[in-house]
Amino acid sequence: GLNVIVNRESSAAYPTGTVIDTIPSAGASLNKNDIVRLIITVSEELIPVPALISMDSVKATGILDSMGLSYEISYIKVDYSVQKNSVLAQYPDANTNISFSEKIILFVGN
Repeated sequence: GLNVIVNRESSAAYPTGTVIDTIPSAGASLNKNDIVRLIITVSEELIPVPALISMDSVKATGILDSMGLSYEISYIKVDYSVQKNSVLAQYPDANTNISFSEKIILFVGN
């Protein structure tokens, strides 16, 4: 009855797939549908996703290109000109650790 979010952390100290931390910590009281975050080790190199929301899409894609990260753009119809060509959302969230083989999705106003 809990919602689980998995975050990965690169570690040579533990075998891949080892849960090295939980949020909230073990023994905490939880209710049905509460969120539990598991920090799990992986052997591959991970890189944190940069914060790109509110950035011009050209600047955002330039940052991702310079980091060697793959991305795709999903355009969202907007009513305000100030939102056009701006990153309105991103997946995964900023500071989430991903591997170089994963893709970031930018939601850009159109």
